[in-house]
Amino acid sequence: MEINKPNLSVLIPSYREAENLRVILPRINQVCKESGIIYEVIVIDTVQPMDDTAEVCRVNKSRYINRRGGNRYGDAVRTGISDAEGEYVIFMDADGSHTPEFIPKLFSARTEADVVIASRYVDGGETDNARHLVLMSLIVNWIYSFVLNLPCKDVSNSFKLYRANDLKHLRLQCQNFDIVEEILFKLRRTHTNLLISELAYTFKKRMFGETKRNLFLFMVTYIWTLVRLRLSVFDVKVHQKAFSRFAVVGTLGFIVNLAVFTVAYIFLEQHIAAAIIAFAVAVTQNFIFNRAWSFSHRVTSRGILIAYITYVLVNLFGLLVNLIILEGLITHFNFMPIIAQVAGVGAGMFANYFGAHLFVFTPRVDGLPEKKGKI
Repeated sequence: MEINKPNLSVLIPSYREAENLRVILPRINQVCKESGIIYEVIVIDTVQPMDDTAEVCRVNKSRYINRRGGNRYGDAVRTGISDAEGEYVIFMDADGSHTPEFIPKLFSARTEADVVIASRYVDGGETDNARHLVLMSLIVNWIYSFVLNLPCKDVSNSFKLYRANDLKHLRLQCQNFDIVEEILFKLRRTHTNLLISELAYTFKKRMFGETKRNLFLFMVTYIWTLVRLRLSVFDVKVHQKAFSRFAVVGTLGFIVNLAVFTVAYIFLEQHIAAAIIAFAVAVTQNFIFNRAWSFSHRVTSRGILIAYITYVLVNLFGLLVNLIILEGLITHFNFMPIIAQVAGVGAGMFANYFGAHLFVFTPRVDGLPEKKGKI
């Protein structure tokens, strides 16, 4: 290790946060010195200074740099990663919601995991935010962890410790706060057996000033990023083979559905009950065959029961797509019912396939990429 090279880089994206930095920078210096950490603090300000952040950094002996590429949060994160000299990196918000006194706990856990999260949602974790913000955060974290198969409860809190070298090898594209989730997802894709640890943490309210987060932009970018990341590993040959097999399984399921419906109707003489039984049998068969054959290249790490329930919900959504297109083509475009049904079934099949791809048969938990070009 080079002489005086820091063990830890504390990176703080800042956007008109001088008032808050006056409070937290001295606390960071104090706790790091008391803990014996060789550290550096880097404040990543706007492209052009908007307040006296540079002077606050000078007084508190922190490195002041300007973000490159623009004034977005993603630009600050990429700039900070590029300029960090420490072996480990901790990101902190500049508004006081991340307490400096927690830094030694994160740093002490560095040998136990590849990523250490100050988590609001493990036992003992809390947040001081308003209820509607907490609810929205819980929903975002659950959806991201489920869809992207991230084995942690607090995906979106930026207060995390990483190995700097791991971050420097990532190609990060997100421009806003969704870059926090992008980092975790891409680390999982590139780092075999990535180990994530969560330490209970109490998230504080902002000390001074107003939040820079635009709620509408926040929602739009998070939805787009979720879809983009989930479809980021897309091998055309793999999908062609997988969809072909999915279509074969679907055709077999259609035949089974008709057969079971016929038998059930003969015995029960109730078409609704017969249809429900037929749907259940066909969906169960399709789930088993798709898991073992169509999507054998990306075996799910979820429990079979959860995967099965999710698969049923995906198929119900596909059925809804089918019915909407069927009704629309007949009612508004005067299509022949049989032609409209063919279109509806086709659309429903595509919806089922991508639903299964997105939500059911997720990448392996070990983080290894799915097999390329073959199944």
